[in-house]
Amino acid sequence: MSFPLSTNKDSKEFVKKFTKFASSISEGVIISDEKEEIIWVNKSFEKISGYTLKELIGKGPEIFHGEKTNKASVRNLRKSIKKGETVSIELVNYKPDGTPYWINLTITPILDENNKVTKYISFERDITEQKLSEKNKEQSEEIYRILFKKSR
Repeated sequence: MSFPLSTNKDSKEFVKKFTKFASSISEGVIISDEKEEIIWVNKSFEKISGYTLKELIGKGPEIFHGEKTNKASVRNLRKSIKKGETVSIELVNYKPDGTPYWINLTITPILDENNKVTKYISFERDITEQKLSEKNKEQSEEIYRILFKKSR
């Protein structure tokens, strides 16, 4: 689902109201322009990513990518949002010091009256602990399988 806006004035008013709302929620929120350059992030996003708003203004999403970021998923994500589609995905991103973290990311394009993308709103939830827990569970299950086979 995308949000249509009829004028540039509507777009500015929407951003103003939305940033007020987004400042108070626990999920990370990013607003990007039509070129995918960051124009605003909330404090929750700063906490999740380790970047400040000042460091991110004018930067694209590639600033968060690293060796374990799934490049094919990122390409598919970009294709979909350029078409005006809302997309949800899990990705590995990286903090400024190189520390990886997992996110559940949803991006919604904001469209003008001609269905042209004017902005993107992204919601991020840090799922690193969940992913680490899943990995530990898988490793424990593998150890139990090996021990069970050896005990026969």
